[in-house]
Amino acid sequence: YPALKPFLGFRQMPNVDVDNSLAWGMRTEAVNVWFQALDDRDKPDFLWVLEGDCFVAGGLQAWLDLHDASRAPAATADLLASGLDTNTLDYLRSDSMWRDFLSQAFEDRIHPHQMRAVKEYALRFSRRFLDRLHELSLGDEETAITAWSQIA
Repeated sequence: YPALKPFLGFRQMPNVDVDNSLAWGMRTEAVNVWFQALDDRDKPDFLWVLEGDCFVAGGLQAWLDLHDASRAPAATADLLASGLDTNTLDYLRSDSMWRDFLSQAFEDRIHPHQMRAVKEYALRFSRRFLDRLHELSLGDEETAITAWSQIA
């Protein structure tokens, strides 16, 4: 994903004591490198991505059953954040540190009032949505739309 070049120097977030790789923050692209390499018949219809500091109280299967594809409206949602209060989509604040990790095309094409932030990272992506994110991320540094993974 060429639009990630400006972020290759990333090693540490403000107020974070540990150095991390770019894939730590740009997880959607890292997941999509793997996802796009799968044979089409092996790609799941939905894929859950959980951040390392997420937890599920109770059984994971029971939690997944809450989002079962047989239940509407989650059945066809391209992007589903867990319904828990701690994992919602909020407006991205103008002073958010995540704003430093947007491609120029993302800033140019997405109105600031449409930008969202995910408090905790427990998201279900549809195959269709991952394919679309892949297409958007393929352009060069000027045209590709990409952002820090906690921005939607």
